[in-house]
Amino acid sequence: MPILLIYGIPEKVSQASLVTISKDLIEVITSFKELNLKEEDIKVFFPADKMKRARGEKIVIFVRGLFKKPERTQIVKEKLALSLVGKMATKSLAEFSASIKAECFIEPFDPEKGFANI
Repeated sequence: MPILLIYGIPEKVSQASLVTISKDLIEVITSFKELNLKEEDIKVFFPADKMKRARGEKIVIFVRGLFKKPERTQIVKEKLALSLVGKMATKSLAEFSASIKAECFIEPFDPEKGFANI
């Protein structure tokens, strides 16, 4: 199950906007047929930044728990990262600031290195 951790969201972003951002990013991920993921397979979290540095200047997206599979090639992961960054920068947060930058790190997961599911 992929998990999106999104850091750097401006403090003024409402709960409703966070829901919209989550839906936008999940829509991007599910549009990649090579990933074979459904909406309910993906979780999105916005961890608190207790130091409150650089909030609203740069958004950092980590995609974790994306199981390694042959169809999830480097090209697919690069396109996914670009699509997530594009969606975040142009649609999801454009209402808050035109100068927000975004970056994305895809962290594939090998279940043979340890995985449990209940």
